[in-house]
Amino acid sequence: VALITALTVPSGSSVFHEHNAQPLVKLCLGWELAPKWEMGVNFNYSNVSQSGDRFDQFASSVTFGYTWSKHISTFYEIFGFIPGGYQMGNNTYVDTGVAYLLDKNTQLDARVGYGLNGVHNDYFVGVGFAKRF
Repeated sequence: VALITALTVPSGSSVFHEHNAQPLVKLCLGWELAPKWEMGVNFNYSNVSQSGDRFDQFASSVTFGYTWSKHISTFYEIFGFIPGGYQMGNNTYVDTGVAYLLDKNTQLDARVGYGLNGVHNDYFVGVGFAKRF
């Protein structure tokens, strides 16, 4: 169990950032289901700014992870936002990904996902790098 708080502050080029701070509170829960299977659940609240308009947004996710070896793991997830944006309906997505541990403090990962929102081309891909210091 973890409670995470964060505050996104305006930074970067004015074309690409919001002009207001955006607070976030996240409750994270995790369980080991079997020796190689785990499950995680998140419940989030944020006060979002979008083009200068503020609104409350709730989000949640359920994730299942599987560890294939000492270095490789995968995950399968469904998550959603209520609402999905300012004066918008709710959004729901599914995604999956793989992580590779280079060493005990360094990870590479990749993910691919799809929106269940009835919008054409509602997909995403991403890669990541994490380093623990």
